[in-house]
Amino acid sequence: MSGSLIVLIILAAVKIGIIDSDRIVTEYLGAREVKSQIEEEISKFKSKVIELQQEIERAKRDYESQKLMLSETAKAAKLKEISDIEGELNRYLNEVYGANGLAQKKYQELMGPIVDKINKAIKMVAEENDLTIVFDIAGNDVAYVKEGMDLTDLVIEELNREYEPSLPAIETRKNLCVFPFYEGNREAQEEDLGKFCQRMVNDIIRRRFSRFRFQEHFTVSRAMSKRGITRNIEDRDAFEIGRGLAAEYIILGTITKKIDRYEFEMRLGEVKVERIIATKTGTSTRKEDLQEYLAALLSEVLKSIPEE
Repeated sequence: MSGSLIVLIILAAVKIGIIDSDRIVTEYLGAREVKSQIEEEISKFKSKVIELQQEIERAKRDYESQKLMLSETAKAAKLKEISDIEGELNRYLNEVYGANGLAQKKYQELMGPIVDKINKAIKMVAEENDLTIVFDIAGNDVAYVKEGMDLTDLVIEELNREYEPSLPAIETRKNLCVFPFYEGNREAQEEDLGKFCQRMVNDIIRRRFSRFRFQEHFTVSRAMSKRGITRNIEDRDAFEIGRGLAAEYIILGTITKKIDRYEFEMRLGEVKVERIIATKTGTSTRKEDLQEYLAALLSEVLKSIPEE
C-alpha cells in the first residue's frame, strides 16, 4: 500500500469544521457588553494622557510668555517643570500601553472569561458534531468551504442562549423564518450583504422582540441548499421553505449598494395564505447604521402580525 494512499485513508477519517472568530466576537452579546466596558476603560486612560499633554502645553506657553522677564534661575525652574511633566507623561504611557501595561491587563481581565466561554462553546459544538479538528478562518483567505462545515452560527447560538428572555412553559410565540436579503447588484454580493442583513435581523428579533421566535441561520441555509439555492431566493421558494420549517411568517428583503448609500427593502409574508402582507423601504449612508434602520423597519412590518 503506497504512502499517499495511507495519508488519504487517515484524512478520510478526520472530520473538520471551521469557525469565524471575528463573527463570533461581533455577534456574541456577552462580548459586546465587555467591549463597551473596555472602551470605557481606554477612554479613562486617554483622558489622563490628554490632561498631561495640556499641562505641558500650558507650562510651555507660560515659559515663552515670561522668559524675557525671568532670571536664569527662574528659567531653569520653568524648564525643569516642563521636563518633569513630560517625564510623567512618558512614564504613564509606558505604564498603560507598554508591554504588560494597564491597558493589556484590563483587556485580559475583561476578555479572559469571554474567551474561555467561546472556547468552551466551540468544544461543545465540535464534540456534538463528532469533529476532530476545528479551524479558525478569521482574517485568512479560504477558497472553498463545503456547506455544513461552518460551525460559526451554532457556536453563536450556544453562547447567546443565556441572553434569551425567560418564556412561559407553553410556547406561544409566533415562528418566523428570516431569509438572506436579495442582493440587488454586484457590489452588494461582494460584501455578502444578503447574509449580513439576515443575521442582523435575527439578532434584533432575539434582543428586542421576545414574542417571536425564529429559525437560526444555519437551519435556513440547509433548507435552501437542499433546493440548490445558495444566495438570492425568490418569494415562492421562501414560502415553501417557510412552510417546511413550520414558520407562520417569513421575512424577506432586498439590499443594493450604491456609490453613496445602501438601499434596502423588508417584506413580511404570511405563510398560510402565501402572501406578502407588509413592505417597508429605507436608505443608509453608512453600513454601520444598517442595524438601526433595519430595526426600525422590522418594528413596522411586525405590526402587521396580530397579537393574541
